[in-house]
This record gives sequence, structure tokens and C-alpha cells, in this order.
Amino acid sequence: MNLPFVQSLARDRFLHLLLLI
Repeated sequence: MNLPFVQSLARDRFLHLLLLI
């Protein structure tokens, strides 16, 4: 499992949610 990749993906999704607000 690629933890750094998952963390980066989660951060990207979090930023996307912030942009949707």
C-alpha cells in the first residue's frame, strides 16, 4: 500500500471540498 500516495490523494480531495464551499 502506498501511504504517501493515499495521503496526497486525501489532501487533494480535501482541498477540492474547500473550493466547492
